[in-house]
Amino acid sequence: MKRFLSICTASFVFMAGGAFATPGYAQSKDNVTVIVDELPMNVVGHPAVLDEKASRVMIPFKSLFLAIGVAEKDIKWNAATSTAKGTREGIEVELTKNSNKAKVNGKSVDLDAPPVIMGTSMMVPLSFVANQMGGGTKWEGNPSYKVDISMGSGLFPSEPVKPVEPTKPVEPVKPVEPGTGTITVPLKDTAASNSQIHGTWAMQSVSNVKYAVQFKADKTMDIKNISSNKVAKGTYTISGDNLTVKSDVLSGTYKLEKTTYSGTVYYILNNTDSTKTLAVTAVSYDEFASVY
Repeated sequence: MKRFLSICTASFVFMAGGAFATPGYAQSKDNVTVIVDELPMNVVGHPAVLDEKASRVMIPFKSLFLAIGVAEKDIKWNAATSTAKGTREGIEVELTKNSNKAKVNGKSVDLDAPPVIMGTSMMVPLSFVANQMGGGTKWEGNPSYKVDISMGSGLFPSEPVKPVEPTKPVEPVKPVEPGTGTITVPLKDTAASNSQIHGTWAMQSVSNVKYAVQFKADKTMDIKNISSNKVAKGTYTISGDNLTVKSDVLSGTYKLEKTTYSGTVYYILNNTDSTKTLAVTAVSYDEFASVY
């Protein structure tokens, strides 16, 4: 698998012992080390701390945004409301001081560790921000007190290709004969269509569930849930700016919102349930076929 590496959002429980500096928060004796894609993070302002009550690592928002790939021009701070906002690859995360609610692409999402002001820095929950922007986190407790963040290359980071053992040569994939009932890679749809979403796409939900989908000109679709490795056939319709999909993998009606970031066109599919909001970007047929 060269693309579409599944990043599953996990609930990482951060626990630590030792001497604690601030009531309600715990700073480990050796401080918290943060590593992003194998490189130490440059934390400016207050050092990373542990929220003892919620068991979450808190870190200055600007240092975190910059480290996980948010361009400085896409980081906004509203001093009047103590609100921080960052946008990466079409995913916008907004956090406000002392609020138990964050916004992801305008949709309200619960926080178990609200942002707080420490010194001159607004501290935000590290794992929540990294996960929402397509990354994964791993905590190492006593004695290292270290967080590893893996951002890969975006919504669908690449996975290193493992060498094939000489004693086990890879056999070429044989085409499946019609009527055998065996699941095979869907053929590329070459029919002409004026649909704005006709073609092959990568999709990711707010909760980091990933999909590969081919929208065909005849309003049918091939779709795979990368996280569960389940494939399905389905149908779709477009009415105005509303997209309705029906399949055993994904079903619902979404509002299509087109956006462009760094020259790349994305669609945001907004559902009334914020956990089902999807970011969608076009991929080549070869990338789509590589995960089927």
